[in-house]
Amino acid sequence: MTGKTPADAKDPAILEYRQAHHACHGKYPEITTRHGWYYIDGSGTAYRRDSLNGMARRLRERAAARSSDPTSNNRENGQMPLSDRETHIIRHALGVEYGKPPYREHYCVRDGNEELEALVKKGLMRHGHLINNERTRVYLVTEAGAAAVGSSLPPD
Repeated sequence: MTGKTPADAKDPAILEYRQAHHACHGKYPEITTRHGWYYIDGSGTAYRRDSLNGMARRLRERAAARSSDPTSNNRENGQMPLSDRETHIIRHALGVEYGKPPYREHYCVRDGNEELEALVKKGLMRHGHLINNERTRVYLVTEAGAAAVGSSLPPD
């Protein structure tokens, strides 16, 4: 990116963030800086140095949760590994973010969404009905989808 320079790797906040990112994602991010703003892996999103500490804490929490979750390593369980995005979609559809128990099983998005259609092909979600003049599809989590993220379907 033009005008940006590599961030100081010896800076404790940068070092902590890089280590937390590696623990969570398995790779070290490229961090550049310009005029006091930090850019991670070439994204257009700018962060202040102070926000890197909170971001590092959340990455460490995610990495710890994955390592303690027996379903997180799907390869060992003989299941297809899920990307972070796929896991997020299914967990969001179940409403289990932030430690809540599952209370729903659907995700509404424009019909034909590539990410959701891929989950349908994997058997982790299924097609529900169309709404909004048949432009929006309700996708429903299957039992296999709930199990793949270490959850269950909500009670009826």
